[in-house]
Amino acid sequence: MKYFLLVLISSFSVLAFSQESEITKEMNITYFGREHFLIEGTAIADSLKESPYDRLPISYKEKVREPVWDLSKASAGITVRFHSNSTSISLKWTVLNDFDMPHMAATGIKGIDLYTKYNNKWRYVTTAGALVGLKTYQNKSIPADNINEYELIKNMTPEFREYKLFLPLYDGVTKLEIGIDPTASIEKASSNPAKPIVFYGTSITQGGCASRPGMAHTNIISRELDVECINYGFSGNGRMETPIVELISEIDARFYVIECLQNMDSDQVKQRVRPLVDIIRKKHPFTPIVLVENMMYKMAFLDQTIESELIQENIILKNEFDKILKSGDQNVFYIKDNQDNSIDNEGTVDGVHLTDLGFLRYADYLLKNYRNNVLNINLCAIEASKELLENILDAIKNVDGYKISSKSITRPDGCIVNLDWEQTLLTARSIVQQDLCIMMQSNEEHFLAAAAMCFPASWKLSEKIMQPMSVIHKPVDEFTDNIGKRVERMFSMMRPDQDMWRANWLIYNDPNLYQPRRASESRPKDSSKEQWVRVERQSFCKLPNTKAIIFGIHTYLVPFSCLTDNQKVTLGNIIN
Repeated sequence: MKYFLLVLISSFSVLAFSQESEITKEMNITYFGREHFLIEGTAIADSLKESPYDRLPISYKEKVREPVWDLSKASAGITVRFHSNSTSISLKWTVLNDFDMPHMAATGIKGIDLYTKYNNKWRYVTTAGALVGLKTYQNKSIPADNINEYELIKNMTPEFREYKLFLPLYDGVTKLEIGIDPTASIEKASSNPAKPIVFYGTSITQGGCASRPGMAHTNIISRELDVECINYGFSGNGRMETPIVELISEIDARFYVIECLQNMDSDQVKQRVRPLVDIIRKKHPFTPIVLVENMMYKMAFLDQTIESELIQENIILKNEFDKILKSGDQNVFYIKDNQDNSIDNEGTVDGVHLTDLGFLRYADYLLKNYRNNVLNINLCAIEASKELLENILDAIKNVDGYKISSKSITRPDGCIVNLDWEQTLLTARSIVQQDLCIMMQSNEEHFLAAAAMCFPASWKLSEKIMQPMSVIHKPVDEFTDNIGKRVERMFSMMRPDQDMWRANWLIYNDPNLYQPRRASESRPKDSSKEQWVRVERQSFCKLPNTKAIIFGIHTYLVPFSCLTDNQKVTLGNIIN
């Protein structure tokens, strides 16, 4: 990680970009260079790159294929953040190639999007259209040398706001300046302490063919989660290649999303999936890796050859995924084809590359499949989640191994958890070794108001959220109406100083801790295969202020073959 966090600036870099820091005054606008704003989306120090807007270090020029290197000069996924109290925002930027594509808007290829924080959410303002390649625009001459100048917005109130720029998806940026009122101020934004999400993929990952940069799915997800997303999408060249995999393994990520199948054949998928996981695992043993299926795009619903190829690649990917799980890696996840894009193809520009509609569908699909099945919180549980985090912090302050500061918590295993009071449930789940559910009471029955559920046992959080206990346990035959009434009575009578716990167990053929299933799906049972005993230690407590019931789950997984003879006898009749 030190390789990427170096902030040393070489003498060459200083000389090459010294002009960018100069202040120029034109048309009553003062322009500021890159030392006045934060560049995110690369995790690579400027001193290691030819340009601060490149996606690969200069050392990789000889490590990767030429097309990959050329594509790395495109600024896809790179963002700029700053604060200003200016009444207007202008941009001046220079693009590397100034090229066009017949199926993608110029604003997506080489334009820049402006967003601002509004009510604590990123909100779209406007797009700076790239005007190079034209001699005139609106009866005005266009500067030469691929230079663009654009007034994004004016007539604002002079108050400090946070801004974010999404840079071009398919062209590179060699220089960028932000223009503000001569009497206004500009300040570099603070780095986001949260770990980034790393995407590695194809032209779709790079953003083809979004109408503007902010509509690429990586950028949509970045805004939705308010985290840095690092985009290693290489159009036609996302092939799980070792140099790129080694590079992303150097990044301490929240998780890695691998969506390369569109650029690979069946043999490549079979040969490269496991090495990819192994390379990442050497440096990050527990960081989630998300494998995304090939989209059933184009004319696959009619063309049997295309359909067969896509299905075969997905089958191989799923087989490799299953092998990885059986090897004991419980932090690899699998996301199936996004049927919303595949069914009608209306989310594409050519049957393959996504339009803004396609990217919105795809981003929503990824978020729902990964986040909503892991983390979901209703507004009614916000206060309870804050109270829960406060109680956890109070409980661990005198526990050996924990270190608490105003900004973070260091766990006994050395992992540092950012103290995020806007993501209280996620923060709480990151501190303790339990899945956490928040039950709130409505009328006479408690319902699931929020949960951080990493290891569900044959249920899906997205189906159970905001459902009462009776509905949640409907697939459980043993959970009768009488038992349901007893549970409700117990929850109602609990005191804040009265903690409780219980344990249950289930038999699984699959050792994966993450076992989401729809209520309509039955859990596979095959006594001829290796079996695992899955035990949940379930704890209950009531918060004193909000009166919410906190339901904690710690999961243990033991191979049936490791049980003692007495334990095997006890369970044998039930299993068989």
